[in-house]
Amino acid sequence: MPYVGQELDSLLLKRFSNNDVASFSVMISNRCGSTASKDGNLIMKNIPRSTQALLSDTICYQTGTALSATDYTNNDDSLFFSWYKDGALIAGATTTRYPILKFNAPDAGAYSIALTNSCGVLNVPVAKLTLNQIFASYKLDTTDACKGTLKVNMLDTTRSLFAVASNYWQVKEEGRILPNANTANYQFTNSGSYTIRHAVMDAKGCVSDTISKTVINYGKPTAAFSINDTCLTTPSVALNNSLYGYGSSKLVKYTWNFGDTVIVRNTPIVPGYAYKTAGSKTLSLVVQSDSSCVTDTLSKTLMVYGKPNASFTSQDSCQGFPVLFTNRSSTSYLPDSVVNFSWNFDDGTVVTTKNPQHVFKQYGAYKVKLTTYSSSCPFLFTDTTMNLTIKSPRANLEYPRIQTVKKVIGQLNANGDGRSYSWFPYTGLTDSKIRNPKFNMSDDKVNYTITIVDSAGCVYKDKQEVWAFNKPDIYLSTGFSPNKDGINDRYAPEYVEIKILEYFRVADKHNRQVFITNALTDKWDGSYKGSPLSPDPYLVTVSGIDIFGNKIVRQGIVVLVK
Repeated sequence: MPYVGQELDSLLLKRFSNNDVASFSVMISNRCGSTASKDGNLIMKNIPRSTQALLSDTICYQTGTALSATDYTNNDDSLFFSWYKDGALIAGATTTRYPILKFNAPDAGAYSIALTNSCGVLNVPVAKLTLNQIFASYKLDTTDACKGTLKVNMLDTTRSLFAVASNYWQVKEEGRILPNANTANYQFTNSGSYTIRHAVMDAKGCVSDTISKTVINYGKPTAAFSINDTCLTTPSVALNNSLYGYGSSKLVKYTWNFGDTVIVRNTPIVPGYAYKTAGSKTLSLVVQSDSSCVTDTLSKTLMVYGKPNASFTSQDSCQGFPVLFTNRSSTSYLPDSVVNFSWNFDDGTVVTTKNPQHVFKQYGAYKVKLTTYSSSCPFLFTDTTMNLTIKSPRANLEYPRIQTVKKVIGQLNANGDGRSYSWFPYTGLTDSKIRNPKFNMSDDKVNYTITIVDSAGCVYKDKQEVWAFNKPDIYLSTGFSPNKDGINDRYAPEYVEIKILEYFRVADKHNRQVFITNALTDKWDGSYKGSPLSPDPYLVTVSGIDIFGNKIVRQGIVVLVK
């Protein structure tokens, strides 16, 4: 439809509507002709439109979220976006998307977006956001915290918008994750400070902050001391090295048990104590710290040295011979030893050797004294004494001659005061080292030397002469002299293996019997009825039975000489 106007006219559309939407051109005419312009299209524009629904949501604390403008239309060539929170413009938010990196309390509220084009502005409510922040909490109960073992019981007390779906429990220092439950328990066996961490996640999947609580398992104190062996009557003093346990600041009680005495102190100063008796002792220390009801006990043994035991052995000896003293002193208080001695031999001599030898120059009785000293405690000593007899040796003896028969077993007898015997030579002997050996002679005569050592150590050289005849017999000598000079004062036949003497009879020249006996050991002293007889010849008659049962009779004259 043409609209006719003037040169400077314009086409005014007062109320543009859909009916005005069309293609428009202008034609200019003059006398020369007409010129038409190109067509121009007129379209109808509107303010933006939106069908976006309002979002209402809870957002987990410190999590990311993003809001977007969706479901809008715009038929203008231009469109601008502006975000608002609670009616206030958010600076810099000029796109269809508004991100929130870590949702926090200030981020909660009502969000909208303004859609602006040349036709106007459309405010679109986008979201109403609420913060879902979970504040985790839990109760913690401890038991036995001062007994070396700490038991911990935990109970979740978290309050949140949504139900708690899972619990997280951790013992930090041990890296231990406990089971997922609203209650948990754990036992600490090692002393120290421990952190228990706790967090929850709700049914919406939001995770709480992690909270921590610290518990202390107080450490057991350590009783420690050193002590050396000591001497009786000398105070023993220990070196206290005790330590308080973890979480404690000092030890408040020391109980020293010496076995027969208990001393309690509240300071580490060790009491000195002198034991009343010697022997092995046990010292115990119980310590207690200020923050722990647990005690610790340490026991050690020590030896209280007492007096040693003085003891020695010896035996009576012979004058001029060395006497050996065997020291048997000892101590029952090990590791003490006995190494120092003093011997007093009661003759003015004192020595300090362990096992001395001593020669007593005079015979008699001596009281020998040994003093034994403790090696560890020299002031502890013990005395012991022994009565010793030093004997003066007797003279060597010459035994009565023995007359026997060759090849006949006989018996020799030495003096009985010896502890050892040695016969020499060994000729005809069955044993040369005993007091009374048997013999069987083949030689006519043997002179034996018997070396005898008696109980006192005296040595003797006794003599024994043995004559061996070819057969048993009775021999009569022809004279004797009873003048009491100790030489040949008594008369008796010589019996050679005569077992039974039937008689030994002496008659004077008048055939008067002046002496008779049937004892082989009897001898005639030259008297009759107690009165000495005059020098004269006398008839001797002897009858005996030998060892073979043969009867032997011998008769002869013996002259009594004054």
